[in-house]
Amino acid sequence: MPRKKYTYQELVKLKKEVQDLYYNIGRDWDNRGKRYPYKDRETGKRYTEKQYLAVRHKFYDLNNKVREIELNKRKELAAKLEGLVTAFIVMDKRQNPDLYPDWLSFSIDGTYGGIDYNPVINWEKWTSTDRPVTREKIRNVRFRVQRFWDLYIQPEIRVSINSSNYPRFEPYGAFRAFMKDEVNKKLKPQLKSEYGRALSSLIFRMRENGRFIIQIQPRIKRDLYRSWSYESRIENTIKDFLSEYGLKQHQHYEFSGDRD
Repeated sequence: MPRKKYTYQELVKLKKEVQDLYYNIGRDWDNRGKRYPYKDRETGKRYTEKQYLAVRHKFYDLNNKVREIELNKRKELAAKLEGLVTAFIVMDKRQNPDLYPDWLSFSIDGTYGGIDYNPVINWEKWTSTDRPVTREKIRNVRFRVQRFWDLYIQPEIRVSINSSNYPRFEPYGAFRAFMKDEVNKKLKPQLKSEYGRALSSLIFRMRENGRFIIQIQPRIKRDLYRSWSYESRIENTIKDFLSEYGLKQHQHYEFSGDRD
């Protein structure tokens, strides 16, 4: 005889019944080691360990089925709503062009139960901008998209909308390519030649803290005489090098003494 196929509503109702039963059953310490070590706290009905495990298994099975259906529904709904986020950004950009710099765009992707819209920065345009104010621009767009979502999108099944704190550079891997071709091959050998053992290491990174700025960390050997003077000179050398590529301190990068 084929097993009955339950509708979503029937599964939710059945899950609730089994869940209530499962949560009410507890170990009866007065009967531990005996045939019925479990008891329903409300009705007093006793259960063997095998019966208790069967109830628990049924609850987890139903819970997984309901959760899978809900996630699939959210995924389908997210795919439909994804275009609305794109349309809003396009429309808002036409009406408020000053809020959208030419170096900033967003990738919008439907996920398993939500929508991700993440900042994408064009490396060449970003580095050629005098004052990119990256953090403020991205934050403003995020605020406008989130407000549009909260005001006008009220799906029956909640679909979350998220934005990453970590920007992606276009062309893909532009920041890593800059590190590999310019910093590692040109800047580091220059610093080693000029300052020798005074410079212990040099770290470039985009920290995932929402600031959208390159952090540069030159680590100076502290056992050197007047090590602070080396630090100032090394930073000036780095500034001169980066200025050739359009990178400006406090706009595109900053120096950091943090070691984490």
